[in-house]
Amino acid sequence: MNAFSKTQTIFCIVIIASIGFDVVHAGKRNSTADNHYTGGTSFVGKEIFYRQWQSGASGEKQTGLGPLYNSNSCVACHINNGRGRPPVDGTVDPSFVLRLSIPPQNEKQRMALALEEYASVAEPRYGRQLQSKGIGGGEGRVLVEYRDKPYALDDGEVVVLHRPVYSVDKLKYGALHKDLQISARIAQPLHGVASLDVIPVADILAMEDPRDENGDGISGRANLVRNIETGEISLGRFGWKATQPNLLQQTAAAFAQDIGISSSLFPQTGQGCSTDIGICGATGSQLLEDAKSEISDDELKLTSEYVLQIPIEIGDLARGAGTKRIGENLFSETGCIACHRKSYQIKTTDIDGKAKSQPIYPYSDLLLHDMGAALADHRPVAQASGWEWRTQPLWGIGKAEEINGNKFFLHDGRARTIIEAILWHGGEARSSRSKFAALNKKQRAALIEFVEGL
Repeated sequence: MNAFSKTQTIFCIVIIASIGFDVVHAGKRNSTADNHYTGGTSFVGKEIFYRQWQSGASGEKQTGLGPLYNSNSCVACHINNGRGRPPVDGTVDPSFVLRLSIPPQNEKQRMALALEEYASVAEPRYGRQLQSKGIGGGEGRVLVEYRDKPYALDDGEVVVLHRPVYSVDKLKYGALHKDLQISARIAQPLHGVASLDVIPVADILAMEDPRDENGDGISGRANLVRNIETGEISLGRFGWKATQPNLLQQTAAAFAQDIGISSSLFPQTGQGCSTDIGICGATGSQLLEDAKSEISDDELKLTSEYVLQIPIEIGDLARGAGTKRIGENLFSETGCIACHRKSYQIKTTDIDGKAKSQPIYPYSDLLLHDMGAALADHRPVAQASGWEWRTQPLWGIGKAEEINGNKFFLHDGRARTIIEAILWHGGEARSSRSKFAALNKKQRAALIEFVEGL
């Protein structure tokens, strides 16, 4: 295992040992994993996760919401620990955000990006994320228009895709930068993240093939990012572009960007505002000067520990029987398995303190892949280009509607069905998309049934 991953891996294994986490393939939840709903330190983490943050201060320490934010709690974006949703009928859900950045404007910024001092250059007035709410009102309003994009399958069936076009109005602090780069995101589901956090680095890096030396058309690569806690460059695992190395940092970033809660990892909730115009820039400057955190390191750790205890619920796949076996074969034959890697072996410690090795089935290589022009956001982050996305784990995808009451897939929720999500794939996945489009209706149904059983 690479040295840079040892600290985060040991941290996660200790957490797993303390709760008796046990991943079970075939849809059964370990009874000890449910204990995170009942008591102990995890109960404190759950309270913070569900806390409705308010504006204000307590003694020497700032504990207030905002002043700019998208939501006032973690659970508002992760209802039932599930995925977010895009704007529907003009209503923007707090689980939908618009990331902002600009290309580097000078040599200093280019050097900072090269050295991974930060992952992107913030929009000068509005930072790295547009906050739609605030103590004195939000920064602006996101608008989305969906335009029909028909896709004809080989057997003549036409699937209508919805292509989103984003814009922003009611801007509070003046015009956005002329070279603005935007990327819409919905919140990701939280189930099973503990397992993703402890997959051996070597197993992930072994899947890399950035120059496509084996000639299969797939050239996945890792996103290497800054671990703020250690200062080291680490493997990115979390986020739509694998921009965070571990769940603790991912949680701290969400507090800063989504709720406006600063921490020792992200003392500036303004997230990079480079002017003193408006609340965004003023807040960042003040927090940098005061160097105060609105959430303590202990509270931050407890919150991430609670999320690490959220178990994975997987469908009963019944491998080897009927159409589900046919669907699994088609999943491989169309090439989906090339990026959506089936399984890994992870090491955990059970409730009795005994070390063991067990399989997990996330169906992801956790690498970056060029997904083509249709999905490109043209916004680089860290080492990820504007055309690349991390392979999304598929486990639990068939339970999306049961968990959230809706089904929206891909980074911005544009796909309303799994078929639509597949047909949006391009770039390295173009060949797989074409093979899927060439299947007959019965074969497509079998493949989708397989995916929905993961």
